[in-house]
Amino acid sequence: MNRKSSIVGIWFILLFFLVCNFGCSKNSESKPALTPDQILTSNTWKIVEDHGLFNSTVINYQRGRSFNSSNLDGDSIRFKPDGTGSQWSGNPAALIPVNWQFINDQKTQLNVTLNFSPSFSLKYQWDFFVLAEDSIKYNASYNLNGNSDFETVVRVPN
Repeated sequence: MNRKSSIVGIWFILLFFLVCNFGCSKNSESKPALTPDQILTSNTWKIVEDHGLFNSTVINYQRGRSFNSSNLDGDSIRFKPDGTGSQWSGNPAALIPVNWQFINDQKTQLNVTLNFSPSFSLKYQWDFFVLAEDSIKYNASYNLNGNSDFETVVRVPN
């Protein structure tokens, strides 16, 4: 009888152990969502697609594809939390200082100013339709001195 009680006791302990370890679900804390500012400043963003119109010239680029209208393989942009940043251009190679700021409360519109020199800058307006940790998608546009540009751009982390 003593041996039978020991076996039953061991089974109860084993059953208790199994129920406690496998029957209880652990709460996994989800990662808090990033703000639009945090998304922009968390990565350097490279272009993977760019389609649009500069004056009357078609822009048609997709990374890795032959026969693009221009080579944007070297194009990346980095936003810093202080509203500055850098854009790298691959053709020709250049590092362009950037200033940026959201222009609406929803943070779906952004002004991006490319400072080519102390006397010449170009201000784009970006209208986001995707602003996520793994990609940003937006329409970019400007009008300056009779030149106009409208592009739909997709960027991913470098």
